[in-house]
Amino acid sequence: MLPAESVRVHRPGVPLDVAAMFDTFGNAVHVADAFPLRDRTVLVTGAGPIGSMAAAVARHRGARLIVVSDLSPFRLGLAWRAGARSGRIAAMAHGGRIAALGLPDEDVPTDWSDISLRMLTIQGISGRKVFDTWHTMADLLDDGLDLSFAVTDHFAAPD
Repeated sequence: MLPAESVRVHRPGVPLDVAAMFDTFGNAVHVADAFPLRDRTVLVTGAGPIGSMAAAVARHRGARLIVVSDLSPFRLGLAWRAGARSGRIAAMAHGGRIAALGLPDEDVPTDWSDISLRMLTIQGISGRKVFDTWHTMADLLDDGLDLSFAVTDHFAAPD
């Protein structure tokens, strides 16, 4: 028998499509909530499910501009439906904040002098804050956050 804290009972009205994405949605909420977003410019690198949902959360939280980068036109389409725009932001603003979720496939060269001189803040994000994030996610849905853009396919159980 599973311990009670291992089971998530959704609030009434949570669509099954959204309930099925709660793990991914939790990562998106955790990274999007790392810093205040209202009236900010947000760059999301990677328009996969987590990045696109993070863009939707940023829009819902009042970000002024959300720019998403990705190599896949299909994934960029998901991000656009979430309220993001494609484009390039040439450099991180002085005093900018970076919430980093994901593990690169190779080393990423880092100029620590540039980070220090421009007073950048880098926050590593791993997974989600299970109980806090679950409540935040349900509150976002209750407040009207629409994740229907992220549902791209349905599969039969055997598949």
